[in-house]
Amino acid sequence: MKHWLIIKPFNAFLYSLSGIRTAISTERAFQQEAIVFLILLIVIPSSGIDFHSGVLILLAWTVVMVAELLNSAIEACFDRISTEEHALAKIGKDLASAAVFLSILFNIGLWIAVGIRHHS
Repeated sequence: MKHWLIIKPFNAFLYSLSGIRTAISTERAFQQEAIVFLILLIVIPSSGIDFHSGVLILLAWTVVMVAELLNSAIEACFDRISTEEHALAKIGKDLASAAVFLSILFNIGLWIAVGIRHHS
């Protein structure tokens, strides 16, 4: 029982850290998104935005980073199978990319809404 309660979650945590470390060292888009996250961490507290809106902005940007991780994982799987052009691989990669794009659009909309609310 100890194995299930302690070791498995700890191993899962280590695998997650390894994935984040890999994304930071190899994925340019994730690096850029991590920089935006760090900038938000610095700018939000001094911006006058209320606490709840600031947390919402940070959480929403985290969704972009999650989408990027999934996009990178999908691309790695397709590339592992074959790097040749294939219609289904293109669809899979394009759909994953679209998820990142939509999450960024969501963030832009959220930032505009918070900005309008903050300046009203």
